[in-house]
Amino acid sequence: MSRCLSATGALLESVLRFFCGALGIGITLLMFAQVLFRYFGNEPLSWSEEVIRDAFIWCSFFGAALAQRYRLHVALELVDSYPARIRDTLHIAMPLVLCAFLAVIGYSGVKLTIASWQVSSVALEIPMSLTYAAVPSGAFIMIIFAIDTLVNRKATSP
Repeated sequence: MSRCLSATGALLESVLRFFCGALGIGITLLMFAQVLFRYFGNEPLSWSEEVIRDAFIWCSFFGAALAQRYRLHVALELVDSYPARIRDTLHIAMPLVLCAFLAVIGYSGVKLTIASWQVSSVALEIPMSLTYAAVPSGAFIMIIFAIDTLVNRKATSP
């Protein structure tokens, strides 16, 4: 099971890295185009701000999941300074607490996504739920990474 979960985590990591990179490049290019249209064409792109906002939101949640995968969140690094017995206990408890917290966030995100299905964005006229879906998606991916961390920690422990 731990190999399957680890392979899933590695695949998710690769996909997230690709999407974060693509979204970052897309945001940069679209912002540059928006500036060009505004100053040289005297007419800004009406839809670009919504696309940039939505891409930034998705990139933020994917980036948070990647930061968790690479153990870059401050709360995850502080544990390493505790004595070994406390540190080992916290390394088991933290992913479980994190999963519970992310489950609440994911559940609330799903409720928000469903509730906003009938609400459309102003310029693009697409459902706002496509934007809000970043919340439960990011939470779900972070849960997978937390479980992967917990399972691999237990599998490598004596």
